Amino acid sequence: MKKFILLFIFLIYFSVSFSQSSVDTSAFGKIREEVFVNTKAFETLVYLCDVLGPRLMWSPQYKESAEWIREMLYEWGIEKVYFEDINKKGKSWTLKNFHATVKEPFTMILSGAPKEWTYGTRGTITSEVEYFNAKSEEDFQKYKGNLSGKIVLMSPYTMIRAYSDPMLLRFSEDSLKKLQAYQIPNDEEKNQLKEAEEQGENGLMQWAEFNLKKIKFLQDEGAAVIIEPSYRYYGIVQAWGNSIPEKPKDIFDYLIAFSGDPKYAETVPQVCISLEQYNSLARAIEKGTKVTMEINVEVENSGIENGFNVIAEIPGSEFPDEIVTLGGHLDSYTYATAATDNTTGVVACLEAIRIIKSLGIQPKRTIRIALWAGEEEGLLGSKYHSQEHFISGKEKCFAYYNMDFGAGRFRGIYTEENKGASELFNQWMKLIGDPKFQTTCLMKTKNSDHEAFQDAGLNGYAFIQDAMDYWKTFHTNMDMIERINREDYKNDIYIMTIFAWLSANMQGNFPSK
Repeated sequence: MKKFILLFIFLIYFSVSFSQSSVDTSAFGKIREEVFVNTKAFETLVYLCDVLGPRLMWSPQYKESAEWIREMLYEWGIEKVYFEDINKKGKSWTLKNFHATVKEPFTMILSGAPKEWTYGTRGTITSEVEYFNAKSEEDFQKYKGNLSGKIVLMSPYTMIRAYSDPMLLRFSEDSLKKLQAYQIPNDEEKNQLKEAEEQGENGLMQWAEFNLKKIKFLQDEGAAVIIEPSYRYYGIVQAWGNSIPEKPKDIFDYLIAFSGDPKYAETVPQVCISLEQYNSLARAIEKGTKVTMEINVEVENSGIENGFNVIAEIPGSEFPDEIVTLGGHLDSYTYATAATDNTTGVVACLEAIRIIKSLGIQPKRTIRIALWAGEEEGLLGSKYHSQEHFISGKEKCFAYYNMDFGAGRFRGIYTEENKGASELFNQWMKLIGDPKFQTTCLMKTKNSDHEAFQDAGLNGYAFIQDAMDYWKTFHTNMDMIERINREDYKNDIYIMTIFAWLSANMQGNFPSK
């Protein structure tokens, strides 16, 4: 969810004293060997990605993957493993078949994907394609009575600029120095940031609300299928959830949050195709060319299911009610195998708990891994867990560490305006001794499960990661294991495991804000 990072700033000061001599680093070497020599991570990744496949929330594939993970954890000797109901039901939906082919004026096989939770076509449809180029509600009347049974291109075509961005993005030393030097804004600067965010949100909401009016019109007119462009280059297809013609409170409702909710009925089948192909069809129709398309969307609806997190833990020997949590979200989109969004985060958590258990090293505090449900639909699992366990419950959240922004190398950690945490983490970085992992940044970050912890006033943190090609391929048909740099990923697993171990065994309390 991510997956547009928004940064919000508040000023609070805290300082802590910390001595390296008080830290037990005797386990570091054993952990390093287990990660870099004996790792099970890639074996687990392949099975989750290439055998079990994507894990749409509430789907049979989500449940199957969770059950496989539970059995694997038991095999590793983790005794406390359970599914935690998150009190949120959703539509169980599976894509069974899809194809789309232009038949006239020439044959072109389309690269595309149905939107999540979309309604099926009930067989193959062959129909003329209409370009619904409405720029205002007044333009709707030009199309009235002409769309029944048609396949409709709903959005304007997009002019593509020359692509000059590098394919893989890593932080430069200068950019890391800027992050390290980041200062918490004052009240005036915070207000300016808030105003800019609201302006951006208002613009997106105007776009979304007009799209929903178009969808309602097309539904009332009896359109057979709605086609939208994927806003990615080079045939990469990104599609969000089925758009529901109900007024959203924010852009996230429009993109995904309403889609799997049982209280909203299905609409016209909705499909995204590659941006370049979409543009080609729209231009041809503008020139007066007749375009016909053959399309089939076959889906399986399996009723309403409960959502659940997968939780596992090693109890602490001295402070079992103080919880150090590693987390990543288990749910995913459908179009690929969800390798970087977020199987890498899931497997990093699994590998960390496997390593600690296999080495027989006993943490003083409980080390928990949480594989979250419904992150893509609004941090559903992490919000429920933080409320039930730490706000309303009797456990203490000592620290939470999140992995969800790809598989690029960890370069540091965002400390969410906690100056005491920055000091602590800087000391830990010296102990770890990785010259590429040396940056703390006071910036607040959002759009993944650490946000649920931060919003609840808890210690939740996300790592600074090299982007690589993540922002080009997340939620797309190209989120495959090939996106993962093995050496980067092993470094990430090592750091996550060390952070869990240090947190679980440090003296005193975690720095508060």
